[in-house]
Amino acid sequence: MKGSQRITELDALRGFAAIGVVLWHYSGHFDSRPWEAVFGPFYYQGLYLVDFFFVLSGFVLSKAYFRKSRQYNLAENIIRRAARIYPLHLFTFGLVFIGQFIMTRVLREPSFVYSFNDLYHFFLNLTLTQSLGIQKGLSFNGPSWSISTEFYVSIIFFIILATSKKPVLALISLLIVSGGLLTTLIMSGHMRFIEPSIFRTLAGFLAGVVLFKICSPTKILKTRWCDLAFLLLLFLLAAGAKYGSMNSYFTEFMLVILGFPLIIFTVLNGRDIPGFLRLKFFSFLGDISFSIYLIHFPIQLFFHIAKSAGLISPDFNQPVTLLVYFAVTIVLSGICYYYFEHPVQNLINTWWTKKYVVIDKKRAGICR
Repeated sequence: MKGSQRITELDALRGFAAIGVVLWHYSGHFDSRPWEAVFGPFYYQGLYLVDFFFVLSGFVLSKAYFRKSRQYNLAENIIRRAARIYPLHLFTFGLVFIGQFIMTRVLREPSFVYSFNDLYHFFLNLTLTQSLGIQKGLSFNGPSWSISTEFYVSIIFFIILATSKKPVLALISLLIVSGGLLTTLIMSGHMRFIEPSIFRTLAGFLAGVVLFKICSPTKILKTRWCDLAFLLLLFLLAAGAKYGSMNSYFTEFMLVILGFPLIIFTVLNGRDIPGFLRLKFFSFLGDISFSIYLIHFPIQLFFHIAKSAGLISPDFNQPVTLLVYFAVTIVLSGICYYYFEHPVQNLINTWWTKKYVVIDKKRAGICR
């Protein structure tokens, strides 16, 4: 979004969620949990923050595209979404391809974490279809599974906006159907036989869409009660993640339908918390959050390569190692954002805008 369209406090939440996912993967991929007393909720249940991304994307894309000036431009909307997602995905996919090649062919070691790195999954990653149910497992840059499902869910969203006479009704109906199907699969115990990722993404994204329709800009409360509610929600979620049992599809479903929308709602309607989240560093984390999300696994992979080659011998349980890893991740994510992600996105959007103007002029000439 541009200028006044952006909600900076939500950008900050996206940045914190990206950091949480990085901690979750650090714990799982290195079997290490430095500063566990502080980061325990992320180490144990950071996977649910991906669902927060889905809810937030549904809300933000609704704010950007739920208007007559944009919703009917189906081709342009898809191109702009692809420009946002695909270049960085392709870049980090290439990094992981090179890294896993070094691991398996040069060092003669097993693949790091994700093993389905064959020709079939190579083409799935090229077409962003690596998590639509036709894959054998997570492959290459594993965290990109959510980019795959969200891209195609956003296309469904754009199609409904452009073609439906009552898009709100259509989207709410789709949420009810997908939510009902997800609940049925959970209660029947059949979820383990069906790829849940697309349903998970669809439910979260559409929950964000519904939240957008509820949160009218003219009815923002700006009350400290929402600040307190936000802090209470964070406490309950952190306590539940660290001390409770959250490893269930039902928990995930309740977070998507209720927990995460309430987080966003209370931030939007708070009085003091939004100002805190608008601090420049938090805004910066929001800007580079997509780069953090996609580049953190390639960095882990190259750490592992260096360790396997005997170049370094880090103790991943040490806080200093975590700090070094985070420093490298944030610095490289910032460089990636400012010198690759953002410029390439603008380049593609500029190219499309010029092409669209030419096509529009030709159509106007034909009409005359």
